[in-house]
Amino acid sequence: MPPLSILDLSPVTTATPPAQALRNTLDLARFCDTLGYTRYWLAEHHNLANIASSAPDIMIGQVAAITKNMRVGSGGVMLPNHAPLMVMERFKVLEALFPGRIDLGLGRAPGTDQITSLALRRRQDKSTSDIATAEPGSGTLVRLTSDNMLDIDPAWSPDGRRIYLASNRGGGLNLWRIPVAADGRADGPAEQVTTGAGDDVEPAIAPDGRRVVFAVRGINADLWRLPVSPTTGQATGEPMALLTTSRVESRGAWSPDGRRVAFNSDRLGEMNIWVRELESGTEEQVTRGAGGDYQPAWTPDGRDLVFFSARGGNADIWRVTVADGSLVRLTDDRSLDTNPFPSPDGRSIAFLSDRSGRLEVWVMSADGTGQRQLTSVGAGGHFLRWTHDGAAIIFRAETGSQFRTMRVTLVDGALTQLPDVASGAHMSLSPSQDVIMDVRGHKTLWAYPLDGRPATQVFQFPDPDVRIDYPTWSPDGRWVLFDRAAPLGGDLWIMEGLE
Repeated sequence: MPPLSILDLSPVTTATPPAQALRNTLDLARFCDTLGYTRYWLAEHHNLANIASSAPDIMIGQVAAITKNMRVGSGGVMLPNHAPLMVMERFKVLEALFPGRIDLGLGRAPGTDQITSLALRRRQDKSTSDIATAEPGSGTLVRLTSDNMLDIDPAWSPDGRRIYLASNRGGGLNLWRIPVAADGRADGPAEQVTTGAGDDVEPAIAPDGRRVVFAVRGINADLWRLPVSPTTGQATGEPMALLTTSRVESRGAWSPDGRRVAFNSDRLGEMNIWVRELESGTEEQVTRGAGGDYQPAWTPDGRDLVFFSARGGNADIWRVTVADGSLVRLTDDRSLDTNPFPSPDGRSIAFLSDRSGRLEVWVMSADGTGQRQLTSVGAGGHFLRWTHDGAAIIFRAETGSQFRTMRVTLVDGALTQLPDVASGAHMSLSPSQDVIMDVRGHKTLWAYPLDGRPATQVFQFPDPDVRIDYPTWSPDGRWVLFDRAAPLGGDLWIMEGLE
């Protein structure tokens, strides 16, 4: 007789409430153990009226305690809902209590609907996520990433020499890969595999190692603007669409005179930099080609834009002249260089880089020379903001799960902590630089006075699926420009020709 196993979802019926369904699972497991079944699997599902099995690790301990012969396992634990280290530790405890009888089955689906999935991951979404390797026998854990980025969905290459993952370290949530040594440690820097808008997630590598299939979660992002008070940031009217397409129009930046807006767009397939004249409504493509060009920022004279891109094979800082599209690469390092912002006098550029081992604020001359690290407390978010005199930079400091709004001086790196901003990842300053506009939870615009007065809510769309991102105050303070983003579903893609 072939080995037989049971997969139990603890079904709930009109005659069997959830508590009884769980007791039925224990009775069934005890009976199957006497019949000689090989293994008993417990499933994970959430917020389903007809299934009571939502905590397989708890039920595994209960089933193993009342049986003697069967192996007991998860079929499976849905990793998107849990911290991987916590899963490993819980099953290590189960294995210690019931040696040789515990199996860990893993899944990559949420096991529930979208709203419940967001609720399950809310705590995770507020923090960062890293990738680690673990040696099953000893439980030794080796971190492959340890930074303030979102790194998820790891998948081994068939030869065991690389780990593919989804990461937002290059601007969008794209596929990356990390070379891995025999001991599970990183054997080189992360390499970007895909670029562009949407979320590239859930990679699966073909047996020959030359193809990868992945899901692309689509998103439509348009540029909107909201009239606000230059002094308080409070809305003075209703929001209005500035630029709408069926693609991604994102990360708008006002020109110094407020007459143009630069933004990144994938309307022609590749993510490139565009400029829109506000009075005429005319638009011009400034950069072209593959690699993913993100987050333009104007130089004070309005002639050039700086941005970050992987068009050179790595996320680096570039400058483009708006008039003729001529490009200059300002950084050329194997590290991650992103989020450039020119100083008020145009002589320096602040940016984020992880070349020291984690993201910090760096600064360089406008021509890319003199690159130096300015902070050593950890940094993150999308925006850096210069003070009017160019003597200091306001940024979000990130140490572990602790976020603080800080100001660092250019001359000596002295730090000053500013009043708390709930997010701090998308900070924009009022013209007088005494109020910070930011978005909380990608949903609500808030104004944070720097004199210690209470923060006030500015605006939120009524549709719960609509996000607000990258708010930017206009030079005259009368408008806030931001992304209005909404999900578009998803598709499966195959990429060929991997090394």
